[in-house]
Amino acid sequence: MKIVNNLLLWALLAVALPGWAQDERQETPQDYAWGAAINAQTPSPLYQLSLPENVYTESAWSDLRDVRVFNQKGETVPFTLIPDVQKNQQVESLALRVFPVAAMPEKNTGADTLWLRSQNGIEIRLEGDVKEATGARYLLALPDGRKDEFTLSQLKLAWRDAPANWQGRVDVFYSSDLKSWLPFAGDMPLMDLTTGGDRLLLDSVENTMTIMPPDIRYLLVVFRDAAHSVTLTGATAIAKGHVDDVKNIPLAATERAVSSSVREYHWPQPQPLVTLNLEMQNGQALPVQIDYRRDAQAEWQPLTKKVIYQFNGSASGAIALDGGGVQAIRVTAINGQLGDAQIAVSGERVSQMLVFNAQGNGPFLLAWGNKAARTQALEETMLLPPELRQSGAGTLPYADAQEKITLGGEARLTAVDPVEQRSQWQTMLLWAALVLGVLVFIWIALKIWREVRGQA
Repeated sequence: MKIVNNLLLWALLAVALPGWAQDERQETPQDYAWGAAINAQTPSPLYQLSLPENVYTESAWSDLRDVRVFNQKGETVPFTLIPDVQKNQQVESLALRVFPVAAMPEKNTGADTLWLRSQNGIEIRLEGDVKEATGARYLLALPDGRKDEFTLSQLKLAWRDAPANWQGRVDVFYSSDLKSWLPFAGDMPLMDLTTGGDRLLLDSVENTMTIMPPDIRYLLVVFRDAAHSVTLTGATAIAKGHVDDVKNIPLAATERAVSSSVREYHWPQPQPLVTLNLEMQNGQALPVQIDYRRDAQAEWQPLTKKVIYQFNGSASGAIALDGGGVQAIRVTAINGQLGDAQIAVSGERVSQMLVFNAQGNGPFLLAWGNKAARTQALEETMLLPPELRQSGAGTLPYADAQEKITLGGEARLTAVDPVEQRSQWQTMLLWAALVLGVLVFIWIALKIWREVRGQA
């Protein structure tokens, strides 16, 4: 029995040891198919890197779980993947509320302060230069619901009761509490001139200032000369802000002719496409049916029917997709032939910005392409401090990926996940242990049977 116990013990150890060995193994650049040296010149603990197109088309996984950054010693460094965005200017017009204000004789007893009151009872205190102008004064208020910060670049005014060829000058101030006023623009000209059939209208005060409600909610327009004042009927703040638009990267598909009326276009791996573009290259127009499939083994599914064209400076628009995986599309001519029509097909997916922590010494290496890889990218909150997340990764220095180099080669695209490999080994060894156990028990049973038979 001692021999039997030893055999079973060794069988169990054989099942466990491959797992322990796999757990201790660290990744190396050779575990990945391809790589590119990273050029990071500005000293920094964090860098941002726009992933090159090769990474999207040659990764073994559409979610880019097989992307890594290695340092000079071949050690992986922490990184995160975030959508790449660009700031686009957004112009917005905000209608301001206009309140005429007049002096309050009962309060204006001192030489240093001028009190004003609107018709609905709003009181304003003016001090310093702002109280010297003698013309009409108007309080402008931002909309109550406005809470977002914006850049005020222009104040557009509308008026009535202006005499022919009118000219005037105004000062504009801003405040948060109707008591302390600071200058926005001083001694700014306004005019409405006509001669013959021509008109010159200057109705805007231009300057640039960041408005942060509720810290700044009020503007005050003061005409310098009472004789050159007009009646304001409206005011509009021209706000210039920025909106973060997610950038997409176009990925061209490879064409394969199936028949004279059917063509297939595919990508090396499934891609989470958000738009699909079919562009005619030679000014033709074709009604087609478009089908797609998620991966190479999936069934074809209908997508849409449409006319693709390009002529007279116009072209068919992009097709919106849901961001799910698409590896191939099929284009079929409706009641016709594709003939020699040249159709360029591309899909767009959300571009990713890689932010990595430069641990260890450079040069650093970007690597991708490993079917056995598991997700290693950190959550953005684990790598970027709060102040950097608020201002955006754009404040970090940029690094560039250099020419692609071969590391482990294409064989890594079919590599087996260590967990799966360990599971396969454990399953095989477990079956071997069970078979060995059965054989041992059969041997014991035969031995006992022979002993009993011999005694009989």
